[in-house]
Order: sequence, then structure tokens, then C-alpha cells
Amino acid sequence: MSSLTAGQKQLILVGAGVLLLIISFFLIFQRNMDKASTLEQETAKLNKEIDRLTALQVQVNEMQVDAPGQQSVVNEFTYKFPCRITEESELYNVYRMKVKSGITISSIAPGEHQTFIMNGKYIPFDGRNYEGVSIPVVDQAAEPNSVEQDPQSRVPMNEMVGKTVGYDLQISGTQKQIFKAINWVADNDSPMSITNLSFSFDSSTGLLSGTMRVYFHALNGNGVTYEDPVDVDDFDIGTSSIFGALKK
Repeated sequence: MSSLTAGQKQLILVGAGVLLLIISFFLIFQRNMDKASTLEQETAKLNKEIDRLTALQVQVNEMQVDAPGQQSVVNEFTYKFPCRITEESELYNVYRMKVKSGITISSIAPGEHQTFIMNGKYIPFDGRNYEGVSIPVVDQAAEPNSVEQDPQSRVPMNEMVGKTVGYDLQISGTQKQIFKAINWVADNDSPMSITNLSFSFDSSTGLLSGTMRVYFHALNGNGVTYEDPVDVDDFDIGTSSIFGALKK
């Protein structure tokens, strides 16, 4: 085999250099470029997350300034409720409604105690239709939790348990007296509500007669100390009505 000329050797060296450059591009440079592109995408995601967390921190700082005032609002709301509801307090409020309005109550039928707030979620209790509201499933017959067992304790609002009970009342009175009874419930310091209003006019007496359901509400775990109604001993028990004569 004849020896290569200087030109041929130079051509081979140039070709080998080009081949080495191509191999380096695909094995080293291109791989690094792919890695750089991946790192750039990850960096963009991290920068986006940093921007989000920075914005959240600004909101947290603003909320920390408002937190004491918001807590005061929460406390003002939760302290309006008694920590539990008892038959003494329920009958006392029915009696006060009768005294203040002048209506006559001929029968009282207490209902079952129900849970209307659990784990920070509202649970419909009065049969109304709440479209678009996700209703939690609560076993009303479940064993009481620690908050329900100690309703006078103070827990965070999302751990408080709302309790309610409805009393069906058979009543009669003038239109003004019935309106006064409804307004007394609406304006009561202790949260109460009315549903199932149904009345008819009695031409023989000139009075309206019918039924209303009064709900009494409580928040277990709101830290309010329960106190028995102060005027229970003043109930007048008679034969003409459930409470007897009125005491203004």
C-alpha cells in the first residue's frame, strides 16, 4: 500500500475533526442544551411559585393587621348564643314571648334536638330548600363528642357544634299581638327563629288562631357559662292556659 500524501493526511485529519465535532455536538452539547431547557422550565415554575407565595405573604401581613378586629367580630357573634339549650330556658322564652305580646298559648309540643353546625359547616334543620349548597351528612344519633359533652368549654369556631330544637305552639291573639310575638323572637338577644306559621280567622272571637314553630339555638364550645333563667319561679300555673295569668 502506497503511503498517503501530505494532502490526503491533512484531509483525513480535517474529516476526523469534523466527525469528532459532530459526535461532541450530539453526545455533549445537545444533551447539555436539553438539560438547560429543562432547568429553564423548572426555574420558570419556581419563579412563578415564588411570586405566588410572595403575594400570599402580603395578604397574610394584611390579615394579621385585621385579625384582632375579625376575632372580635367572631367573639361578638358566638357569645350571643347560649352554650346549650335546656327545657327551662326554652319554656322561659316561650313564657316571655307570651307576656310581651299578649298572645294565648294553648299547647306546646317540643321537638327533637338537632345539630345545625358541625366542623364549621351549616346543616339545614328546618326543612327549607337550599339549592346549590353542599349539605354535610351528620348522624344525629351519634355519640356526643368532647365539645358536646362539655358545652361550656371554649374551642375554635370551626370546632363549635350548633344545636337547635323546635317547639310547635298552638296560639291565638289579635293580629297586633301575633306580630308582636314574631318581632319579639326576631329581636331577642338569644338567637331564635320562627317557621311554619299558619293562622286562620275565628269570626266568633275576632282573633287569629293557628300554629308557629319556634327554634332555639345554641353553640356548644363558645365558652359561655350556662345560667338558669332567673324568672322561672315566677311562672303562673293555672287552668285557663298553660302559664296562667300574665305577669307584666
